[in-house]
Amino acid sequence: AGIHGRCWSAGCPGLTMDGRVIVWAPARDGRLTCSFLTEGGFSCVSCESWEEFRAELERGAGAVVIASEYLTESVLPNLQLFVDSQPPWSDLPIVIVVGTEPLVEEDRFRRFGNVSLLQRPVSIDTLRSTVRAALRGRRRQYQIRDLLRQRDEKSRYAALQEFVNDLRRVRTWLDREGRLKTGT
Repeated sequence: AGIHGRCWSAGCPGLTMDGRVIVWAPARDGRLTCSFLTEGGFSCVSCESWEEFRAELERGAGAVVIASEYLTESVLPNLQLFVDSQPPWSDLPIVIVVGTEPLVEEDRFRRFGNVSLLQRPVSIDTLRSTVRAALRGRRRQYQIRDLLRQRDEKSRYAALQEFVNDLRRVRTWLDREGRLKTGT
């Protein structure tokens, strides 16, 4: 994967792997797209193959930008598997850059959920605005993920507390019945 304008923690505080944009496009297009996004303050990585793209997805992404010509019939099921394997809180924003022909491909990509289509030629401002909106939505998803984790932690703590209380009741009962032998 070619990395362009990646923000290191010192240069862009608060950016994580989950906040970056993964671009999957031909080499020149990918470099240009990442360059435009980096100039707009985004963290970006460019991939040229499905294998690179998939590996970067596994590392984390806030949004992806994909050239439609890369979404071949052999790739679509693999992308669908990834989309279907997301946790319930997750709906990865997918921006697909399509050709200049009328947008007949919309139905083809709808199954991926959170999809935005941009028709070529794409203005830099439109690209940045679409990615900004996608990342804003993704941040909300991360907030929901964190709230669910907090809820789960509280539930586990409450269950543990209940178990400890049950043990105390059993100990008290055994003490009263004189069945508990202590080290005294």
